Amino acid sequence: MATRNNRTRLEILSDLLLPYEGTLRTGVWKADPDKLLDLYLDAIGEFEDQDLSAGYRLIVTGRMTAFNPNYCPTPVQLAIACREALNVRLSSEARDRGPRASQIAPNVEKSEESRQRVARLLDKFVRRTSVAH
Repeated sequence: MATRNNRTRLEILSDLLLPYEGTLRTGVWKADPDKLLDLYLDAIGEFEDQDLSAGYRLIVTGRMTAFNPNYCPTPVQLAIACREALNVRLSSEARDRGPRASQIAPNVEKSEESRQRVARLLDKFVRRTSVAH
């Protein structure tokens, strides 16, 4: 079941962007903060809250590759972190489900006629592939 709580999402975005508040008061954020917020919300729209939280942790703990912590993470970088977190979660869930049960052998009753036919085919194969001594 997908969980998407807008309050949680805004809190995570606030925590992510707070260290860059000085930078965000200039440029795009200053020009149109609503548009920038919409870009972040669009970027994370498809992800569940748990993937958003895990993606946030990847960024703030420095485990996100190709991210320079001197600059505010872009909406695309946040989405990439969420996608990475989603992939890790799905792989983990697949491992937790364990191996699939092997298929049950079909219940085939062998008739005397089918046994003789297989014996003839086997004899023919042996004669064709055997090497004379």
